[in-house]
Amino acid sequence: GAAAAPPPPAAVPLPPMPPPLAGPGDTAAVADAAVASANPLADLTWYWPTDLAQHLVEHVHVSLDLPYWQALVATVLLVRSLLLPINIVMMRQAPRMAHMRPEGEKLKAYFESLPNFKTDPALQQRFVKEFYALNAKYGVSPFASIAGALCQLPVFLSMFMGIRTMSQSVPGFTTGGAMWFTDLSVADSTMILPVLATGTLLTMVELGADGMQGSQKANMKWMLRGFVAITLPVTVYQPCAIMVYWTGTNCFSIALALLLKIPAVKKHLGIRDMPKPAAGPTGPGPLQQLRDLWEDSRAQLDETARARASQEVLHGRAAAPPPVTTSASPRAR
Repeated sequence: GAAAAPPPPAAVPLPPMPPPLAGPGDTAAVADAAVASANPLADLTWYWPTDLAQHLVEHVHVSLDLPYWQALVATVLLVRSLLLPINIVMMRQAPRMAHMRPEGEKLKAYFESLPNFKTDPALQQRFVKEFYALNAKYGVSPFASIAGALCQLPVFLSMFMGIRTMSQSVPGFTTGGAMWFTDLSVADSTMILPVLATGTLLTMVELGADGMQGSQKANMKWMLRGFVAITLPVTVYQPCAIMVYWTGTNCFSIALALLLKIPAVKKHLGIRDMPKPAAGPTGPGPLQQLRDLWEDSRAQLDETARARASQEVLHGRAAAPPPVTTSASPRAR
């Protein structure tokens, strides 16, 4: 018979298909991924405060070619120098308010001694006008007195949150320290940096730095000391990067306070000396000071509410009688 046909040859497997060529969009995506891996801050915005704080630290680090701990110190100098004019305005206001306070207390006591002061909108309106005139006489601006806190506190919180985020996301922070705090992303196990931060903060309180001076210092000193005492347990768990920045900004405040103790510097900046405290018995203790501060704050709020109510009642009426000055007050004589 005929020979059997040979079996067909086995199928040879085809080689795998080459990957498709990258298009323009894919090339851009690859480039963006490479940039993001090289710069962990590439996805941050340029308008959010904490993002701006991170951009600032990174820019100082890259442009000046500094290790991160030195970049944090340089950022302190930059930020505090920009805020220095606000500090000076605040320091000018504190002595002016202290010199105005005795006359203001006389004015308040006189009007409160009038029988119909709490119920007569006209008297309340006159008191407000006299009080505003007294502020103008001494150059006191209520807004300028709190401008430092309104500006510096948001900046400090933004830097605090920004640096804390960087300590968790920027790889360079793990090796950007020095001496015993080589890793800026973790807390200081030796507790040297937390002690330095709280110690410099206490020094600020004692020197009256950043506007904490005069009678304001006398009323709030124990409260601020208590705040420093409860700050230490909190700082123990903060990364070294935050402690470096915080200690740096405290040292800047201390240096500024010591500089302003030079009479020639104070005169050049237009900062008056605080009035000397009157001789007398020892003042109230810290708890009584806190109660007095609370009562004064409530009284000031009540006066503001009465002033607004009197303005609404007197709107459209005839002008109020001539203002009564403290010189006409029986208590002022």
